[in-house]
Amino acid sequence: MEVRAEVERGGGIEIKPPPGSEGLAVDVSFEISFGIHINTSTLKVTLKELSGGVVPVGLMYAWGVDWGRHGATWGVLKVTPKRTLNYSSAYSLVISGGLQDYLGSLLLESDMVSLYTTMSEPDTDGDGVPDSSDAFPYDPTAWKDTDGDGVPDGRDAFPEDPEYSSDIDGDGKPDELDPDADGDGMPDAWERRYGLDPTLDDSGADPDGDGYTNIEEYMEGTDPLSESSNPGEREKRIFESSLLTAAVILVALLVTYLFFSRGGRGLRRERKEPPLPSEGILELDEELEEFLEE
Repeated sequence: MEVRAEVERGGGIEIKPPPGSEGLAVDVSFEISFGIHINTSTLKVTLKELSGGVVPVGLMYAWGVDWGRHGATWGVLKVTPKRTLNYSSAYSLVISGGLQDYLGSLLLESDMVSLYTTMSEPDTDGDGVPDSSDAFPYDPTAWKDTDGDGVPDGRDAFPEDPEYSSDIDGDGKPDELDPDADGDGMPDAWERRYGLDPTLDDSGADPDGDGYTNIEEYMEGTDPLSESSNPGEREKRIFESSLLTAAVILVALLVTYLFFSRGGRGLRRERKEPPLPSEGILELDEELEEFLEE
């Protein structure tokens, strides 16, 4: 952007204020037009921020002849700041050293002073934070990003750690290091396995419509997306399996009992009683006893 000021001869020197001297862009350059070719060797140009220091500038001068004005000469001095000006700041542009024409005649002895005010810093998203200080100049709900991770501090669970930013369940552990990021009681790996959302507490949902929630299916080790695979069916299978096992054990016990209480006798060797003595031997024993008694 360029700002023009005019200095003309005509019964003296008239300094015309440049248009738009308020609200100037910070990348402004100044052009001062003279109605005569001047001697620039004596000029000194100073651009200063009223609340700060001097701003270095570059100068470029051009002149020519206006044949439409009967050969009158003209000159233009361009002043270009060597750095961007500050927003909402007041500056003075001072041309000193005496204004002379190219023949050396003094035209103006006093300094030429022009005052300028730069525009307010733009706030593209209108959040009250200037774009230069706004990490998110197009988002009116965010403006600060302390760790520079691209996530606004207001949405960053770890605003000073650029590696982590999310903690869905608010347990103080980054989601990347949390086996159950949403804190719904179901591990993320299990939820991803069955196509559930590991960032949403869907423990109470029942996607397969079997009457059992996801958390119940997880606890029982069943498929939350299969109506035929549910805790009820599993319990039924476990009961049937237990019943079958009990029946097998009962049968085994019964067979064992029968084997040893009845049929097992045939396998044991019967005890043989000694043969009884004959009657003659018994009589001999009785007579021997009587003889001994006599």
